Amino acid sequence: MHAAADWLLVFLPEGRSPAVSWLLLLRGLGVIISFGLLLQFGLMLLVERHPKRSLLLLLPAVLTGAFVWQLLIVHFADHRTALTVLDLKILSRYFIGLPGSLLAAWGLLQQVPALRANRCPRIGHLYGAVVCFVLYAFMAGLVVPKSGYLLSGLLNETSFAAVVGMPVEVARGLVILGLTYCVGGLLDIFHLETERRLRTAEQDRALLREREQIGRDLHDGVMQTLYGTGLGLKQLATLSQTNPDQAQAILTELNQEIGRAVVQMRRYVQDLKEHTFSGAELTEAVRLQVSEMGQFAGLPVTFETDLVDDPDRRIPAGLREEVLSIAREGLSNIVRHSRASGASVLLGLEDDTIILRVSDDGEGFDTSTATAGRGLESLRERVDSMGGLLQIHSTPGEGTRLVAHLPLVRRGARQRTGVTNV
Repeated sequence: MHAAADWLLVFLPEGRSPAVSWLLLLRGLGVIISFGLLLQFGLMLLVERHPKRSLLLLLPAVLTGAFVWQLLIVHFADHRTALTVLDLKILSRYFIGLPGSLLAAWGLLQQVPALRANRCPRIGHLYGAVVCFVLYAFMAGLVVPKSGYLLSGLLNETSFAAVVGMPVEVARGLVILGLTYCVGGLLDIFHLETERRLRTAEQDRALLREREQIGRDLHDGVMQTLYGTGLGLKQLATLSQTNPDQAQAILTELNQEIGRAVVQMRRYVQDLKEHTFSGAELTEAVRLQVSEMGQFAGLPVTFETDLVDDPDRRIPAGLREEVLSIAREGLSNIVRHSRASGASVLLGLEDDTIILRVSDDGEGFDTSTATAGRGLESLRERVDSMGGLLQIHSTPGEGTRLVAHLPLVRRGARQRTGVTNV
């Protein structure tokens, strides 16, 4: 909005026609509202967890509305008002643009501890954005047209041009270019936060499923055995006096039941220690993750599987988490770098190896000259640690296909392989 308001100046015709007057009004409204939005942005960063957050976030709207109302009065008034358009232009920069820019810089700085804790890679871009906001606060909030208001007699557009050697509009444009670059770099933080939330949601869902399974197993197994044993003990108390021989037989049977319950509980505890999943459970987990990431990123993603659910073949819990992490990282790279219009995920099983293929129809790259980014390097290290094999097939203009081969039984890390161009 601020850029559009400034560009209006380029197309303003000379003279004082009604059209020029309306364009100046639109320009003034655009500048004031854009400053108000900047102030809102800064406050949102600072009062995210404040108990009176809703009330504080009304301040930019009230302040902006007051300036907009006054500007409309000045424009449509038939007589001279106490304030002029120039006065409102200066005051809006002092009371909205200046605090808005400084609050935005301060708010971004408050994000640093959390970003460092999450090991986000774009801290330098954040500091660059802070510097740009501070510079913009000076150039857009303090450097105003010359008048009698506050500091404008000393620090104004004329004195700035005389000292710096360029119009302040040019300097503001350079600062905005720098800010655009830095904020563009910060967009990766959005993807990292998306991945973190998906990972947390998946872990919570897996924990809930495990609790439900534990409850069912205990109820259908050990609990039923203990319940039957309790009934037998009640019967034993009665028969011990009236029919000792039958009581002895029941006692022997109850002793065997308790022994079976102990064996069952030991097996159950061992299964928890060596927690595994079925092929159907792995398939459903990958399907849910692919669907959630596709919806969140606005990218059509198809999911296919030929993994046959064999009850005698179990997927180790660690391998399941690695499959989900590789699928998540592969789709994240597509969203961030490939400019694809669609993607696909295939999950399969060959012999004792899980096959995960993530493909896109994006711009691709030349694997003979391109160096792997941090995302692909992380994927390769993850697959190597599982004793697996990672293949990356890509051709410029024809998309990219990532194929991970993960053995069900870890056999040690393989020799790292390069990418394959097809």
